[in-house]
Amino acid sequence: MERKRRSVLSWSPKALRRLATELFLEQAAIAVLANAPDRLSSDQVADNLNGISSSKSVAELNEFVSRVRKQVAELRNKLGVRASRAQLLSLMGWLERNTKTGQACYMPAGMLSEFLSLYDQLDIPPHARISIDYFGIGRDYPGGFEIRLLEASLFEDMCALFNLCRESENRIPHDKSPGSSISKVVKKRHAALMRATISAAFYFVEGYINCVAADFVQASGSDTGRRSRAFITA
Repeated sequence: MERKRRSVLSWSPKALRRLATELFLEQAAIAVLANAPDRLSSDQVADNLNGISSSKSVAELNEFVSRVRKQVAELRNKLGVRASRAQLLSLMGWLERNTKTGQACYMPAGMLSEFLSLYDQLDIPPHARISIDYFGIGRDYPGGFEIRLLEASLFEDMCALFNLCRESENRIPHDKSPGSSISKVVKKRHAALMRATISAAFYFVEGYINCVAADFVQASGSDTGRRSRAFITA
């Protein structure tokens, strides 16, 4: 037999404040994960929570709960939210603990898809990392958020070092004695850049393979055993 939910009209102010707090945090969490333009900063969230905790009017709390509950339902439908309120609030707690003040956190698109379907429409691999602006510092950022690819960054590192290596080679003096201090310094710098370029090329290949492995694990889901998952992503 289905249990009926007691109307909030009969709730005590304390219970209403607790519900209002949970609904507000759920709404704020969805806005953060979706990189919504109107997402609140951490200071604005704190101000709203203080306002809720100090509210003693049952009528105002009932109106707030009714309004926010409707807004949350609309957001869930619009953004394809898959996570429960408890899961959303747990993730926000993790972001609060692990995101440095004034910075964004980058989460894999595949992980975000477990919480909402908004990013599923983007033509990006599951391992691509999307910026999550927990503190609301980049609400005016063009496009709303950043997308980072590990293999792209490693490829750029490799290319930059290769170009520096070529520039260094062109600076090797041919009118100086091979044993001169100037010639030795330039040649050693060139040799160091060559080694760095080779290392960067290795890291690029390794990073690309790891990204392919991460996508495979994401696509396989529970079909990948714990031992196989650890081996592939090691």
